[in-house]
Amino acid sequence: MARAGGAAPSRRLARAPLGPAGAARRRARGAPRPVAQRAGRGPPRRAGRGRGALPGQARGPPPAADVGGPRAAPGQRGRSRRPDARRAPPAGPGRMTDGRLEVTASRVVYENRWMRLREDRTRLPDGSPGLYAVVEKAPAAVIIAREPGHLWLVSQYRHPVGERFWELPQGAWDDRDDAAPEDVARGELAEETGLRAGTVTRLGRLFFAYGISDQRFDVWLAEDLTQGPRDLEPTEQGLQTARFTAAEVDAMLLDGRIADSASVAALGLLALRDR
Repeated sequence: MARAGGAAPSRRLARAPLGPAGAARRRARGAPRPVAQRAGRGPPRRAGRGRGALPGQARGPPPAADVGGPRAAPGQRGRSRRPDARRAPPAGPGRMTDGRLEVTASRVVYENRWMRLREDRTRLPDGSPGLYAVVEKAPAAVIIAREPGHLWLVSQYRHPVGERFWELPQGAWDDRDDAAPEDVARGELAEETGLRAGTVTRLGRLFFAYGISDQRFDVWLAEDLTQGPRDLEPTEQGLQTARFTAAEVDAMLLDGRIADSASVAALGLLALRDR
């Protein structure tokens, strides 16, 4: 959070009184200029998770807000720009704001069959300009496939982090924007594990990383399971399926074998439901 502050008091060494000649030289150089106080001084903010510059983005004079969220421009050392007369004054008592950004321009930077990267030029609540990158992806389903005393997990290699982890079955239908969420859940479960669910119950709706993406996911509890064939996509080569006891899943959460935040959040919702 930005905080008001001013210049630290300067330390001066005691010196002997100036004679007439020295005083004249002091007047010729001019009195020291006072340092103006600026709102928003504080320690440099760390970049949020998942934030960063766009690939191939040209380096030019940066705006006051960084890609991925409001942040001071490089070289400003954490200071916010002082609003001029054309900008609204910062919020104070009786002037609350929810931080909503006004989008002044938008363009698609990159797009493929799974996602779209959008760049928004924005205006912050105090009137200063900003730049925000948004990853648009289709809604997804995360499925907790449960049998008495056991949960089904899948393991696959995740290229962005270069590791393989265990996680709950999950996915999205990128080419079916009109698909019912329950159909997506049943379809992804059957595709990755071969399991067919007799009953599915929606536990809640969450977001994967709403600081940089609009993708949401519904958490589903699938029960009354029967085994059938899997139908993996070419991109899911090497995906493994296994059944674990509840105690084994707890241990995997603690030792890092399950590191997928969506899986952790979904299992948390299940634990709250079962209390």
